[in-house]
Amino acid sequence: MKNLLVITAVAATLSMSACANNAPVKTSAYDTTVSEAMKIHASAKSHHHVFKQKKMKQPYVEHHLALAKEAKTKKDDKTAMFHAQKALKIAKAEMAQYEAGKDFKPGWIK
Repeated sequence: MKNLLVITAVAATLSMSACANNAPVKTSAYDTTVSEAMKIHASAKSHHHVFKQKKMKQPYVEHHLALAKEAKTKKDDKTAMFHAQKALKIAKAEMAQYEAGKDFKPGWIK
């Protein structure tokens, strides 16, 4: 009987702590910025409108996201956030330029 009470108490404690630890996880500003930059950049990529120089191996957004990830692994949150915000700014500029230019027509078309 004593063992049954101890086992029940341990099971109840474990289930209560599991419920307490199952609280929703808040995403950080860094994670939100990176996910938004990736989403906007993917949209720009689908329209084939990506900022990249000829000699670069990857576009500017992907370059800054890689630098942000590298800084995050080194526990340098300030630098990681800087590069994440830079990537987001560039991704928004890609889409803004695409949106602004999609309605342009050449001058010879009337």
